[in-house]
Amino acid sequence: SVLDDALVEGSETVIVTLTGVTGAADVVLGAAKTATVAIADDDLPLSTLTVQAESIANITGYRLESNGLASGGALLSLVGGATNEVGTATFNFTGATGTYNVILGTFDENDGAATFQLTKNDTTIGSVVLDQNLGGNAISAATKVEKVFATGVAIANGDTLKITGLENAGEHARFDFIRFEPVSSTSPLALLEAPQNSTALNKLVAEPIHSLELIASDMALPHEGKLKGVPDYYSWAVNPEIVLGNNPGNFQALIAWGQIYEDAAGSSAQNTRIQIRNIQTYVLSKKTGTWNLVQNSVDVEGAAFREDYADNVNAPADIRDEPDGSISVKLTPGYNYHFWPTGGRVKINPGDIAGVFTTVEARLIVDDPTRPDDRDKARFLAGMGGDYWLNTTADWDYFKTNGAIASGRLRYVDSQWNSFNMTTLTRSELFASPPPIPLATAYSISGLESGALTGKDPGAIGDDAALFSNTNFELADHQDFGSDAFYETNGLITTAKPITPVETGIKTNLDLLIGEGDRNPSIITTPYLENLIIGFESHVISGDLSIANQY
Repeated sequence: SVLDDALVEGSETVIVTLTGVTGAADVVLGAAKTATVAIADDDLPLSTLTVQAESIANITGYRLESNGLASGGALLSLVGGATNEVGTATFNFTGATGTYNVILGTFDENDGAATFQLTKNDTTIGSVVLDQNLGGNAISAATKVEKVFATGVAIANGDTLKITGLENAGEHARFDFIRFEPVSSTSPLALLEAPQNSTALNKLVAEPIHSLELIASDMALPHEGKLKGVPDYYSWAVNPEIVLGNNPGNFQALIAWGQIYEDAAGSSAQNTRIQIRNIQTYVLSKKTGTWNLVQNSVDVEGAAFREDYADNVNAPADIRDEPDGSISVKLTPGYNYHFWPTGGRVKINPGDIAGVFTTVEARLIVDDPTRPDDRDKARFLAGMGGDYWLNTTADWDYFKTNGAIASGRLRYVDSQWNSFNMTTLTRSELFASPPPIPLATAYSISGLESGALTGKDPGAIGDDAALFSNTNFELADHQDFGSDAFYETNGLITTAKPITPVETGIKTNLDLLIGEGDRNPSIITTPYLENLIIGFESHVISGDLSIANQY
């Protein structure tokens, strides 16, 4: 038999040599010794696919808005409703199976900071925040923009894609179109192999897992999944929320808390635990403008609470002490895991609070190492929050003695350490006054203009802060790797190879963007963008640079 291959290369003709007949000894071949077989090429070619927002039938929350500046004369928006609405648009991918860069067409106004999230088959593959100031607070040619949702994403014909838009203030999460641009095999988005014997690379892989972009998105984007047992009418069932915020009133104490939920669709993992460590609370002083660390414990305390928290019903949880001083937990059916610092509540000055930030780290681990590892089947979500209390010892009394500060986004826990966060600060306040925690080297690079690096010395980004005044970039301690000779000696300039993980206990994925002499840079993209190096030997790096899967 002859089958069509997976390549798009046109129809083919194959000459088959006839050498005998299997299973029929009495059959004799005729005069013909060859046969010509035509094979039709039925593979779909990769091509750019644009989906107009107004053509999507499966929408919730969004309304149709006509405007001549939209690419198709209309778009989806949240204009004309309540404030801070959420809209979704869901469709099936009709293009050819392949690898794509995904671009969002929208309008970035200066009267808010709307956010978008893109999921593929219920897994988040990208997010965008509309936070540019382009000189207008309405639809205009100046505010019409295209944003990179994700790069190098594998998408199959028939995959379910969902765009979620979250309105903020006067910015109505306008969704004009989404475009899928195929990535060719010669694309500069090439995988590089990280050498395990590189001290500098090991150091970078071990960098912190916090970023300001992640913290901000944990207060802006909807939960990554539906929470099992939480009624839809609960104010925090779908989105983060700020309740008392920086105004504790008569409350004299506070405490950080976190929660672990099973996805409403269930989790089939039977040999998986959720490991939790390093819960912290910071309070920003109005008087001094400084952050104070008021709670800090490797270990956490907690219990299994009813998923809807009705009547505060709780029971002991399945907790195991881990070698590093942290704990791990398995959820009890019908219950979440609600936890807090081991030191309990702390006193506060209710008149001196300009901001609150709580954070924790979590990952999935194997319960019994003698049984199969099924962490890939786990569907658990984690999130952070905090409460004000009347004092440090008051009993719970149906919310008379306590009140919520805020609750953050719940995100899926995976096998890598990730941070989960809550803050009462706005995005602009957070970036202006970040909490004093170790921050990742880089979390986002976008909009770098062609030739911006002309004439600069080789080295890592961060050597010249002025270069990146037009980007969302966080400056930190950067390693200078010098020239191409270093890269070539250490095996960095390779293409189409998988990443070799460097296990540090924090991250096993490495992200690099390096310049290859006078050539365009190569990019490594993984789900984790905290660890990023940019080096360049060339005098000009041409083209716009962007990183997908941004935190």
